[in-house]
Amino acid sequence: MPDPNQSYAVLIGTAEYDAKALNKLPAVEQNLVDLRAILTDTVYWGLPDERCRVLLNPAQPSEVDSALRDAAMEVGHDGQLLVYFAGHGILDDDGTLQLALRTTERSLLSTTSFAYSLLRRRVRDSAAARRVVILDCCYAARALEIMAGGDGVELRIDQAAVFAATSRTGVAFAPADEVHTAFTGELIRTIRAGLPDGPDPLDLRTLWRVVRGALAARNLPLPELREHNSGVLLVRNAAHRAGFGLIGHLLASTDGSIDPERTAWLLVLEHQPDVGAVAVRVDAPTDRPVHRFLAEWAEIATEPRVLFDGGPLARQEAIGLAVVAEDGTAPPDFRPVAGRVGVLDLVANPRHARASGVQLRLFVGYFGWGPGQLEAELADGRLIDHGYVTPQALGIALSQEDR
Repeated sequence: MPDPNQSYAVLIGTAEYDAKALNKLPAVEQNLVDLRAILTDTVYWGLPDERCRVLLNPAQPSEVDSALRDAAMEVGHDGQLLVYFAGHGILDDDGTLQLALRTTERSLLSTTSFAYSLLRRRVRDSAAARRVVILDCCYAARALEIMAGGDGVELRIDQAAVFAATSRTGVAFAPADEVHTAFTGELIRTIRAGLPDGPDPLDLRTLWRVVRGALAARNLPLPELREHNSGVLLVRNAAHRAGFGLIGHLLASTDGSIDPERTAWLLVLEHQPDVGAVAVRVDAPTDRPVHRFLAEWAEIATEPRVLFDGGPLARQEAIGLAVVAEDGTAPPDFRPVAGRVGVLDLVANPRHARASGVQLRLFVGYFGWGPGQLEAELADGRLIDHGYVTPQALGIALSQEDR
C-alpha cells in the first residue's frame, strides 16, 4: 500500500443544487461519509484524518481548485493522490465533461461548474507517483483520457488510474431506496466485505471486475477503468484479516428469517469457527427507556435513549455497544471489535466511560451460532457480509454537538 502519511485524498460531492433543473442527489452525502470512514480506517488503509479532505456541496469552482492544489502540494512521492467526485456530470457544447457544483447553471457552465480538464491538470501537477481518480457521474468515461493527459503526452508517473461509473454516453444511477448511489454503493460494499479469494491489498482492476459484475447483475450502468501500469492499489483486503474471523463485521439478513418486513443488521461481537459466534441486531429499538432499566448509563446513551432488541437469547442480560471519540481514549473496560467500535463492560463505573467521551447503545439479548453455523448461513446467502462496521454505519453520533 502507498504510505498513508504521504498520501492525500480529496472527496468531492454535490448533493444539493440551487438550479431547479438539476435534481438533488441525497445519497451523495452518505457516499462521502462512508468513503472517508473506509480510507481513514487502518483495516483498509489508515489515511490520517487531516489528509482526507471532504468537500460537500461546494458552491464555487475556486473551492474545488484550492483543495486540489493543496492536495497536490501535500502528497509525497511515496504516497498516493486520490480524487473522488460524485454528482451530476454535464457536457458543454464541445462535449467535454463538466462537474456540477451547488451553484451550477447549464447556461453558465464555464463559470459555475468545475471542468474535468482542470481536475486532470491538478492531478498531473502532483508529485505523487501513484494517482487515482474515481468519478461517479454521468458521462464519466470521458475522463479516461487522463492516461495520455489529453494532449497525447504520457504521464511521467509510476501508476495511475481512472475509475469511471459510466460510459462516455451513459447516465449514472442513484436508486431512490438506497443510501448510496449505485456505483459507489457497490464499491463500498465490496471493500467492506473484502474478497476471500482476492489479492491483498485489493487493486483497482480486481475491484472493477467485481463491481462491474454486481452492477451487471442488477442491470445498472457498467463502470469503466483505464490504468497506466496495472496493479494500482486502493485498499487492504478485509477478508484477509487472518485470526480475526468475522468479529466486527456487519451482516445483513434479507431473507425474512429474522424480520419479515425489512432487512435486519447484525454486528458480530465474538467469533471462533470451532466454537461459534455471537452477534447483536443493531437496528431494532424498543419503547423501553434506558433510564428506567439502566439509569446509571442513561446520561451517555445516544438518541434514541431506549434499549435495543439485540436478539432472542439471554434477554435478561444487557450488552453495551460503544464508540470511542476520534480524539478520545478508550476506557479500561472497553473491548474493541472494529476500530473505535467495541463492547463496554456494564459492570464498570459509568464515570470512566463518561470521562473518556464514549457514546453508548444498550442491547438486551443476542443471536448465537454453534460451530460452523454462521459460516453456513453466509455460504447459502441467508446472511450477507458487509465487512467491518463503522460508527457511521451504526448511526451513532460521534461529536458532542450531535449527542
